[in-house]
Amino acid sequence: MKNILINCNNQNKSILFFTNNEQVIDNTQTNNSSLEKHVYCKSIDDFTQIIEKVEKFDILVFDTRCEEDIITFELLYKKIKNIDISIILIGEEIENVQELLSYNKIFTFIPTSISNELINTTIQLCQNYINSKKILNFKGGLYFDYNLQSLLYNKEIIQFTKSETMIISLLIQNLNEVVSYAELEDYLWKDKKFSKDTLRNKIKHIREKTNTTFISNVSKKGYKIEDL
Repeated sequence: MKNILINCNNQNKSILFFTNNEQVIDNTQTNNSSLEKHVYCKSIDDFTQIIEKVEKFDILVFDTRCEEDIITFELLYKKIKNIDISIILIGEEIENVQELLSYNKIFTFIPTSISNELINTTIQLCQNYINSKKILNFKGGLYFDYNLQSLLYNKEIIQFTKSETMIISLLIQNLNEVVSYAELEDYLWKDKKFSKDTLRNKIKHIREKTNTTFISNVSKKGYKIEDL
């Protein structure tokens, strides 16, 4: 059977921007329209509301030109040093490289002289890097490798049919949330008519290739996949 990869390479990252530079804001809003979520901290008032939610973000873009109005990078780093987050730092030319290297969460440093287009490119590269290193673990030893775009068990890629792949893809994209029977049927077959048993049989076949705990049935509602 031909292996069909699970299409989850569009798992975009949520990004928090610390900047009050209008050019950066306008450009990233326009050119990163595909981002799942990006939030801008532009003032001290924004900061007090956002700081407790930093752990919900995957990438933090910090523009040092906002330090006087919001917070210094040094103080911010102390608050987030135990959070799993990648940092893109925008600032003036580097004077002390060793000091910069001491911040191990920094993905890269971008000089303020760089074009806004390259800022967007750097953000996308950071997204790709995070995905390439990310593994999603499930019950029973199953895991999804974002780099391979595949579901594996004991380092072996599990092979699925096209429709099975579509089911798993939709459930992973809505991880830990219930996807209704109607949503799954519409995603699989659009306007075509199929019985409820058809969907149940496909779930059954996926469970036979994985395990009975991989996909959970929520009675009278739908199905869901939960990570560990």
